[in-house]
Amino acid sequence: MMANSDILPKDVLTALLPQGGRPGRMATLNKLDAICRRHSENGTRSFSIKVIGRIADHQGLLKGRIPYNVPSADYRALIVACANYSGSTISPKVVPASTTRG
Repeated sequence: MMANSDILPKDVLTALLPQGGRPGRMATLNKLDAICRRHSENGTRSFSIKVIGRIADHQGLLKGRIPYNVPSADYRALIVACANYSGSTISPKVVPASTTRG
């Protein structure tokens, strides 16, 4: 059994919000936090980027592969914090930045 993390997802959210960024980012982070909280309250331990991404997509919050993209590290950080706090662990898969060919 995995040990729960002492780091609260709400603390991670609080640290991410003041970083600014794209318009709507704070609202998206708050909604993603709510999704993770509800998911945890349902007793599930499945917090993969894929699972949470599908829920967020179904609710119209994030589309497709957005949680995997490099610029979406803040969303992944929040999902990982929720996973760790619930006793689940995940290895977030990241789509590498495109490389230029010379």
